[in-house]
Amino acid sequence: MVKVVSACTHVGDWSMADCMVRYIEDYSIEVDVYLGNNAIDYYGRSGQLQSAEKVFFHMKDKNTMTLNTMITTYMQKEETWSRREKYSIKFLTKI
Repeated sequence: MVKVVSACTHVGDWSMADCMVRYIEDYSIEVDVYLGNNAIDYYGRSGQLQSAEKVFFHMKDKNTMTLNTMITTYMQKEETWSRREKYSIKFLTKI
């Protein structure tokens, strides 16, 4: 699953990546760090910031790569630092 979402994201095949993410949601597949990071990356690259946030907050486990992926998503959408900082602080207080 991770490799398919990642490959679709990198080549810009949003429809296939979207199908894979919907499949994951529909069948309640557990989202681990790798799958979550790739889903955040997909949503970020496709301009779906709210969906990226949803994945970020619903992930049970996060790591520094997760935080970096979320911050990169905000930077791609030119969000303000205060918004990115909010996620950094929330993440770091849970470590």
